[in-house]
Amino acid sequence: MTARHRPVRIPVALALSLALLGGCVGERERLDVPRIALDVTTAAPIAGGRIEGRAAASDESGLIALAVYACSRDSVFRTTESYDRQRSAEIDFSLHVASNATAGVPVEIYTVAYDDQNFSADSARVVHVAGAVGDVTSGIGLCTRLRRSTRATLPTAPGP
Repeated sequence: MTARHRPVRIPVALALSLALLGGCVGERERLDVPRIALDVTTAAPIAGGRIEGRAAASDESGLIALAVYACSRDSVFRTTESYDRQRSAEIDFSLHVASNATAGVPVEIYTVAYDDQNFSADSARVVHVAGAVGDVTSGIGLCTRLRRSTRATLPTAPGP
């Protein structure tokens, strides 16, 4: 009796295809979230004055935007920068305080960074307009509407 030999074309073809496809797949970029820092150097700005400080961010996959906002009850001032997958960035900011702001009014300084993987990170600090007497109100949440809408508006032109 003679043994019948079957061609092994399909398993060999499958193995070759998988080997070729494996060579085409590069190392996948790791998902990460931007790291952000906010330093506000003006503790009690005067009405009509400026709030100064520095916002910095870093991200291994690359940043596409960094923005800083100064939000009071009736005004928002901002500065923004756009990037092309830059690994780190910083903004030395000097944001306006409304000239009609009354003493003790809170101003929230809010910063947000976006990376090229659609992740974001943010940070906030609150300062109060100089000249307050007695208790001052919190300022947390003054930039709340920005937290919901900044992705649609970035990048934008720098403000005053």
